[in-house]
Amino acid sequence: MKTISFRNALYAQVIWFIAATIFNVLSIVAMADGQTGWAGPTPVSSQIIATVMAAVIVFGFLAWRRTYPVAASLVLVALALGGVGRHLYADASAYASTTTWAMAIGINVFGCLAFLAGVFFVKRTG
Repeated sequence: MKTISFRNALYAQVIWFIAATIFNVLSIVAMADGQTGWAGPTPVSSQIIATVMAAVIVFGFLAWRRTYPVAASLVLVALALGGVGRHLYADASAYASTTTWAMAIGINVFGCLAFLAGVFFVKRTG
C-alpha cells in the first residue's frame, strides 16, 4: 500500500484548485447566459480568492518548509470557513441546483483535506 507523502498532498491541492477553477468558470458561463450560478452568486470573487490560496501550493513545491505550513494553515482555516462554511450555510436556492450546492461544498472539503495533509506531512518530513 502506497502511503501519502508531502508531494502527494501538494498534487491533491493542485487537483482542488483545478476543480474549483472549472466549477467557478462554469458558474460564470451559466450566469453570463442568464442562468443561476453553480457556485452561488459570487463566482468571480471566489475564483480570485482560490487563486490567491493556490499561490501557497507553490511555496510547497519550492520546499519553503517554514513559510508553507504557516501559509497553508491560514488557507485551511479560510477554506473551511469561506469555502465550506459559506456554502454549507447558504440558501441552496441561490445555486443552480442542490447538486451544484453540494458540489461546491465537496470541492472545498477536498481542498481542506488536501491542505491539512500538506501541513501534517511537511511537519513530518521537514
